[in-house]
Amino acid sequence: GIEWGSNLDILNDVIVTEITATNFKKCTKAFDSNRFGNATTELPIYLFDKNGRFYEVLIGFSGKNNYESILNHLFSLHGKPEFDLEHMWRGNQSEIVLNFNADRSGGFVQYQHKPTIEKWYEEETDEERQQRLKSIGSILSMISTASESKKKDQCFVATAVYESAASSEVEILRAWRDSV
Repeated sequence: GIEWGSNLDILNDVIVTEITATNFKKCTKAFDSNRFGNATTELPIYLFDKNGRFYEVLIGFSGKNNYESILNHLFSLHGKPEFDLEHMWRGNQSEIVLNFNADRSGGFVQYQHKPTIEKWYEEETDEERQQRLKSIGSILSMISTASESKKKDQCFVATAVYESAASSEVEILRAWRDSV
């Protein structure tokens, strides 16, 4: 994994896939795993703030079996959630949220670095907050939308980052994925 607050500039295996209007970075990691416990997931999306510090990771998944496997894995790692109905765990450094939409048969796991998020609340302007939340919202929307489709040729992380399965960048990444 990546240690909270790690600076993007010193991480050799992290690939920047998008820079937002407020200079936040969406990234993937070379040779990352699509497993979370025993569940099969999409590749994680790592988020870095405008200063290049790691603060959040989002992991999408589809299917009720994967949801139940992830939930059991989180129980084994962190115990009973603080907010059981929302499947939310809060520690001193991290907040974890497990979201599952039964209608779409998919969801995501979200890990956030609490001290970084709390600092933003004090420092960022309303416009910066709206841009940051919009960027995260677009990722979460792509995770939910992608879980609806079971197409084998889907390149989920790239589609989430570039916001279109038809973008040239996604086509290049899909071709590379299928050649290895």
